[in-house]
Parts: sequence; C-alpha cells; structure tokens
Amino acid sequence: MRHRYDWTVTKPYPAGSSTGLDAWTTLPLTGGATEPPESNFAGRGPRGYRRPDASIREELCERLARDPRVDPSDIEVMVTDGEVLLTGSVDTLATRRWIEDVAYRVSGARHVDNRLRVGTVVHAPHPEISAADFDMPWPRG
Repeated sequence: MRHRYDWTVTKPYPAGSSTGLDAWTTLPLTGGATEPPESNFAGRGPRGYRRPDASIREELCERLARDPRVDPSDIEVMVTDGEVLLTGSVDTLATRRWIEDVAYRVSGARHVDNRLRVGTVVHAPHPEISAADFDMPWPRG
C-alpha cells in the first residue's frame, strides 16, 4: 500500500540514453522524498521579513477601489509598522465592518484601527463650488 504522501515523477529520457531507462520512466523522487503534510502557510514570509507599509496600503486601497459594495471616496488609509488606521466616513455600519474585514485580509496587516464614522458622509469639496452656491436657510436659535 502506498503512503498518501508518496509520489513519483515521470521524466522523459531519450531512447538509448546512458541512463539505461526506457523513453518514459516513472522514478521515485530523490531520497524517497514525500510531499509535506497538508498545511496552510499562505501569507507567511521568511524569518525577519515584514511587508512594507506602502505595499500594504496600496493593496488595501486597490481592494477597496475594486469592491462594488464600497464607496471609498471618503476613506483615508494610513499604515505604520503593519498597523492600519482607517479614518473618514461611510454610509452604513455594515459597510464600516466590511471595510475592516477587507483590511484584516490584506497580507502584512497586523492590526486594524477602524475609526470610520457612520452616517456623516462628507464628500471632498469641489474647487468650483463655494458655500455661496447653496441658498439654504440656517436655523436660528
């Protein structure tokens, strides 16, 4: 019976080569090597490696820009030593939580400080619009 991690590789050898093997031969890997046990080490780097803050920020900003559920125009992302700081405003609590989850999924993000406010979405002002353009009566009190 074969162990579940034992595997072999088929290598082509030219007919009549000095190996003395047929044109196609199945050989065990060197030293009876086996496939490592099933593990998930995705996202880990070599010892001492830390992903640059700029790279973390760029990936998070790209993810937010591509996500159709999120309007990131009022969100600011800052990364320092792998810690992500989210500031700005979003329209719903669900969006606030979703953005935090997206940030935690970015490789290299060690902690997320979510300071997003809900319900006070203020878009960046347009230089061609001034306060005088809005004829709104202000409450007196």
